[in-house]
Amino acid sequence: MNTDKSKGKKRVKNDDAMKAKSSEKQVDDSRDKTLLNNAPVEKVDEADDVETSKMESVKEEITDAETIAQLADKIEILTNELLRERAAVINYRKRMEEEKSQIRRYGAYDMAFDLLTILDYFEESMKFDSADLDTKSVLQGVKFTIEEMYKLLGRHGIKEIETDIPFNPKLHEAFSTEETEDHNSGDILNVHRKGYMYKDRILRAAMVTVAREPEKSDKTEDKNRTNSGE
Repeated sequence: MNTDKSKGKKRVKNDDAMKAKSSEKQVDDSRDKTLLNNAPVEKVDEADDVETSKMESVKEEITDAETIAQLADKIEILTNELLRERAAVINYRKRMEEEKSQIRRYGAYDMAFDLLTILDYFEESMKFDSADLDTKSVLQGVKFTIEEMYKLLGRHGIKEIETDIPFNPKLHEAFSTEETEDHNSGDILNVHRKGYMYKDRILRAAMVTVAREPEKSDKTEDKNRTNSGE
């Protein structure tokens, strides 16, 4: 009987020891799981993933920024080209409008110039003098024709260049020069061919003879010296 009791006590002790060991193992397992869940290695992996994601995001942003910069450069280049083309078109239109305006304003230039030759012939015929009545009537008709031609030219802005003014190389053409003491140097002495203005342009310069001072000879200088008592 004592033997059985002692055996029973041993069993109880063994069972208690087994339970204790089992409990300690569970505690250790739980502790290991906690340590594994909170392990710094896993935290490092998560930090690496976040850093990698950030780097990829930065790369994408850099790539996008470079693309935007390239597109901005292309837009600027195309805009400048468009502005240059537009300016060229505007300048072309202005030139065309100016040419049209010039054509409208001076369109009759060539015809007017040719009419002057005919007018010259008529005026030359008026220098013919005759006592014949038929000739006089013809000259009278020519005179009326000249007057009408002057009226026609005047309506289109053509007028005769003045010749009762000093010689002006912009308006007059020197056919010859003549020494004279009766006129100032540069005075117009004779008109060989009339000149005309077409609005603000020279249609034909007047051909004239221009006065100039006579050259002093040695005899004249000696005479002047003698008179002055030198």
